[in-house]
Amino acid sequence: MATVKYVFTLMLENRSFDHMLGFSGITGMDANTGAATQVEGVPAGGGSSGAHYCLPVGPKHDHPDVVEQLATPGGFVSNYAKEIAAKGSPAGADPNDVMKCFTSAHDLPVLHQLASEFVVCDHWFCSMPGPTWPNRFFVHAASSGGLDHSPGAFAMATSYRLKAFSFEHGHIFQRLQNQGIRWAVLSGSWLPQCFAMDGMHEFWDAQHKVDMKDTGALLDDLLNHDRAYVFIEPSYGDFLNDTYKGGTSQHAIDDVTRGEWLLKAVYERLRNHPVWESSALIVTWDEHGGFWDHVPPPAATPPGDATTNGDNTKYGFKFDRYGVRVPALLISPLADRNQIDHRTHDHSTVLSTLNALWGIGDPFTARDADELHRGATLATLLVRDPARTDCPPTLVNPGTTDCPPDDDPPFSSVDDVFGVNADSLRQVQNPGATPSDTAVGFVHVAHLMDAGINATGAPPAPDADAFVQSLQSGTGAMQNYLSDVQGRLRPG
Repeated sequence: MATVKYVFTLMLENRSFDHMLGFSGITGMDANTGAATQVEGVPAGGGSSGAHYCLPVGPKHDHPDVVEQLATPGGFVSNYAKEIAAKGSPAGADPNDVMKCFTSAHDLPVLHQLASEFVVCDHWFCSMPGPTWPNRFFVHAASSGGLDHSPGAFAMATSYRLKAFSFEHGHIFQRLQNQGIRWAVLSGSWLPQCFAMDGMHEFWDAQHKVDMKDTGALLDDLLNHDRAYVFIEPSYGDFLNDTYKGGTSQHAIDDVTRGEWLLKAVYERLRNHPVWESSALIVTWDEHGGFWDHVPPPAATPPGDATTNGDNTKYGFKFDRYGVRVPALLISPLADRNQIDHRTHDHSTVLSTLNALWGIGDPFTARDADELHRGATLATLLVRDPARTDCPPTLVNPGTTDCPPDDDPPFSSVDDVFGVNADSLRQVQNPGATPSDTAVGFVHVAHLMDAGINATGAPPAPDADAFVQSLQSGTGAMQNYLSDVQGRLRPG
């Protein structure tokens, strides 16, 4: 097997496979059998073209919403119609938008080129039918520790307070650290979501948390320090106002072209670096974001680990079924060109692949153990020797956005991606508004870092009461709390 020395994982936000690649029409070679094949895209009579780069209202994707979306043929539309009505039916909001798909070769040229040049996985499902937080934990721990929802302000204030999310068998960053394998989180945001996990406050330093805006050299900075595993988080934009505008995550309300620029920037920096010949980049999306996909989620192996906080499980979900299908790519010169992987994967595939490549120990849970023991990881595709020499050094540019103009001009080059001011906190529009669960989650991350770092002796001492008050008093209090914490974590 070829030697893979470096693995990068980029996880974007809230897009289903059909929505992004269902009209791609990509043909190629079956990654498992070698036979001619094509992606399983939108079936005749399903969905429609004409997807928008951003929407005025984001579709719902909490566990009950996903259950409703999957229950009937019109579930996606009816669920979105209710959310549009709840938001006051703003101009331009159309319930049928969740059924619309991009014509990727025209609308998403960066994604389309990468999917055609490398390996596209068309049966990669998010790890559970639900929102961002539990699905992102699966890529790090093959489990969400029983979490089946996005914890709101009350749950955080009463149950978590000073607690990080923990997992019975730990997470990938702890495992790599214990084995002396260097790693880093490359973050477009000053509050990476993965730092909500147990022990991550210990790694709030320049060796482990690398801010995208602070490193124009990007991979030179990471790889000159021989970091073998790099997890890349996008910028989440304006999470306080629940718009996510100005980010690179491809959230439904933000501009998809900004995420296309992030894909292009990361690929081109990696492709033109000396470590390219021994690297693999995995790209996926955390969950479907409420957008339609025609493939029913299949049964899944439950992780089988302990629920580490009794308040994690809200809906009693058994984690025995995947969530909605999402796009995923394996980008590497060590994999053959233009392959289509029809095998079933989920976010824990990242962990089983790392284990197959590097032998990092026992599987984390039964979820990643299943794929590892079946020999169905992405490592089976990283076998070219020598590496390909025909991989494009640059990619096409993203399309021209159709999003309304706002305070965030569209990107025009890869350099713009690394100039995003991730420290910027937008002025809240309604200080008394109830914060979104996602905003609560990021304030929790800020509190964990503040408490953990200050516990080592750096003054001033963290104020847990201020944290609880910020969760209970609206977005204005949240903004004040975040500004206070930011001043301690990012002085100067």
